Amino acid sequence: MEGSTMSTPPGWYPEASSPTGQRYWDGATWTTHTTPAAPVTAPPPLPVTVSPSYDSVPLLEAPDGYTALTPNERKALPRNPLATTGMWLAIASGVISVTLLLQLGALVLSIIGLIRSRRIREVTGVAVGRTKAILGICISALATLWFFVVVVPAIATWFAPAPFDEAGTEQAILTWSNQQGLAFVNIDCPAAPSMNEGNTFTCVGGLEDGVQYAIEVNVKEAGYLTWQLARG
Repeated sequence: MEGSTMSTPPGWYPEASSPTGQRYWDGATWTTHTTPAAPVTAPPPLPVTVSPSYDSVPLLEAPDGYTALTPNERKALPRNPLATTGMWLAIASGVISVTLLLQLGALVLSIIGLIRSRRIREVTGVAVGRTKAILGICISALATLWFFVVVVPAIATWFAPAPFDEAGTEQAILTWSNQQGLAFVNIDCPAAPSMNEGNTFTCVGGLEDGVQYAIEVNVKEAGYLTWQLARG
C-alpha cells in the first residue's frame, strides 16, 4: 500500500514489509498504528449425508429398486429364482391346503430367497426378489396355520370311529329279544364303550322275574354292531 493514492479511503490495509500485519491509512498518510492481520477463517464443512444401511430399510418398503434401473441394467442383475418359486408354491399351498409338505416347502424356499435377496443387495444395491420372498413367507405361514386349525381337525373327525348310541342300541336289543321269545323288560349297556372295529363289550338284559342274561356285542366295520347271548 506504499504507492496508494490520495483517493484511498481510510482503513486498515496489508503492510508490504510484513505480510502478516496491517497498517492504518488515515486517508492522507500512513500512521504508526499497526495490527496483526485477521486470521483466515475456513468455511464450515458441508454436512455429510450417510446412506442408511440395508438393515435400516423397513421390511415392506418398496424394496426391489427396479424403477431406477434401465432395461439393460435390470438384465444384468443376478437372478433369484428361489424367491419366485417359493411365492408360487405358497400360493398353491394356500389353494390346495391338503398336505403340510407344500406349506413347509414354500416357507423354506421363500426364506432362502429372502436371504439371497439381501446378499444381492449388498453387491448391487438392488434387492432382487425381496417382495416375492416376503409374499411367499406370509402366504405359506397363513396356509400352515389354516392346515392345523381347519384341515387337521376335519381329517381327525373323518377317521374317528362312530360314537356309541347307547339308547338306540338298548332299544334294538330289546326288540330283538322279543323276537327271540325272551321278552326282556330292560337292557343295560355301557355308556361309552370303544367303537373300534373288533372290540367287544357286554350288555345285560333283565327278564320280568329278575333273571338277567349277558349279551355279547361285537363292533364290526364302520361301527356296525352284532350281538348274541353270552355263553355260560
